[in-house]
Amino acid sequence: MSKLMKRWLMLVAVAIAGLSINFIYKAPKLGVSPRGYSIAFGSVYYDGELIPKARANLFYYSIMDEYGDYGWDKVNAFYKGKILPDAHPTGFSAYYYELKQPSGKFTTSGYYKNKNGVFYMGQRLEGADIKTFYATEFDKGRSGQLEYVGAQKVDSIDQ
Repeated sequence: MSKLMKRWLMLVAVAIAGLSINFIYKAPKLGVSPRGYSIAFGSVYYDGELIPKARANLFYYSIMDEYGDYGWDKVNAFYKGKILPDAHPTGFSAYYYELKQPSGKFTTSGYYKNKNGVFYMGQRLEGADIKTFYATEFDKGRSGQLEYVGAQKVDSIDQ
């Protein structure tokens, strides 16, 4: 079967299942996958492990990173299959930063936001404001006078 035919059949299967796909978020793969989120037998899996509290018929994940580490349904938000108690299940958006070489090019950072705050690898950043936060490198960011390395707050920036 050709690659195009497989893609078309997958889209038909997704449409029949009533799942929606858009450019930022999508429903997980059907069948248990050894990598990332997947749906099989009415359950949600991450890296092949069952996520007991995830609802398969309402589950989405971010496609902004390679395997979609952030996922959500109508009740819970997840990072790598674990519930994020501080996050709101509204979806996640990536922060971007400008590469040093070649200049003018942007790429995703390790920082994501949703309605309840800014997150780095599943940890909520203490004191970070989603409106003023920006990434300066993959694992560095700023929010107002606060500076972060990963999820840790470091000394304030002198302005």
